Amino acid sequence: MVKALLDLSQNNDVFRSLSGYENELCFKYLNQVLENLNQSVIHEIDVCKKLLVSSFFFAKFPGLQKKSIKTLTNKEYSVFSENEFNYLFNELFISYESPIYLIANIDRLDLNEFNAFGNLIVGNKINTKNIIPLPISRKDYNKIYNLNEALLKFESDVFLRGLIYTRMNTALLNESKYTRSFLLSSITFKSNPKKYFDDIQFWIRAAELFLNAIANNIVLIASDCTDYLEYVKYQRNNNFTLRGRTSTSFAREINLWHNRIYENHGVNYDHLKWRGLNKKNLYFNFENNEYFCKQLKSGKALDKEGKALKHCVYTYANRCLDGNLSIWSLRKLSKKNKPKKIITIEVEFDTIVQARGSHNRLPSKNELAIIKDWAERLDFKMDLLKNY
Repeated sequence: MVKALLDLSQNNDVFRSLSGYENELCFKYLNQVLENLNQSVIHEIDVCKKLLVSSFFFAKFPGLQKKSIKTLTNKEYSVFSENEFNYLFNELFISYESPIYLIANIDRLDLNEFNAFGNLIVGNKINTKNIIPLPISRKDYNKIYNLNEALLKFESDVFLRGLIYTRMNTALLNESKYTRSFLLSSITFKSNPKKYFDDIQFWIRAAELFLNAIANNIVLIASDCTDYLEYVKYQRNNNFTLRGRTSTSFAREINLWHNRIYENHGVNYDHLKWRGLNKKNLYFNFENNEYFCKQLKSGKALDKEGKALKHCVYTYANRCLDGNLSIWSLRKLSKKNKPKKIITIEVEFDTIVQARGSHNRLPSKNELAIIKDWAERLDFKMDLLKNY
């Protein structure tokens, strides 16, 4: 709890805005919660931060509390996890639909977003208050509030990213699986959502072409689309448009670009090396077969992997160097032959987000089972959002 408090004191706008009286109210709230919880069961710093931020709502929005803290916390918890926090917050402060996305990002809200969330809970007509400097209608606010995406977590710009997601998802006829895949494969969406929002109509059109290609059984990967479009629009020609493209011509254009990268990298990453994740390479057995999964920590290693499996993992070198992701090579062992590379795995932080075989094929059902077994051994989560 102390570490969470120090982190919020340095990085949280809402914490720094608290008055002396509001600090007293926060302390009162936390004291009531912790009196009825065994503090030793709160293991995760993120849960501690969320609990602290919930006290800010208690302090800044008097009368928001719906139920007694004691009745909600006076029970045995083996672990007070994020699920338990979500239940507590909903029961204490929420009267109707649970704002799942905003609760998942509650400790990442800036002061304007925090005030907007509080006003939404209270039921104020928020679009008349100009709390957030964005062109958000009341309908947009309601969509963000009701966004049912607990896995969408961001370090900043929570409302802006939520706005982008809801508009994109509406354009894609609520195909949320593909909306998530398309957005989270974009470096621009992750690093510069303001630029992404400025070009939202361009990206909506791109996502529509992507979805149409899939509907027409054209093999197309979200990350291939965004890699190509970010290169051509933001590095080559800011005026680039998708006017006149069909799903077929769009897919052909992207695949030709990726094939050129595979045949001629254009840039040389062979000299790059990085530390990678602090996770060990692992030999393991699965259904009487031996496997080895190795982390790739250099441009040369990515080049060999890409050439062996005929895909463009080489282009991920800079993102590996930045520490945004790690790349792993799953290999099947044989007594007679050399280890055979079968699947390349992309991990963002502690989550597997993509797995691809030769020529970018998807893993088989058995290969997915092997990856899952390996992931559990290294405490990785699985959310193959980029496989769509």
